[in-house]
Amino acid sequence: MEGCEVPPAPEQQQGSPAPITQEGEQESESGEIDQSYDVS
Repeated sequence: MEGCEVPPAPEQQQGSPAPITQEGEQESESGEIDQSYDVS
């Protein structure tokens, strides 16, 4: 999964407090949300 279906940046997935699935912008606003339902 890491670096497989994460085109944005696989390094953020292990560096950010939250496992970023496909987007890499949640971690900026929601550090605990790994889905795009809170940022939207």
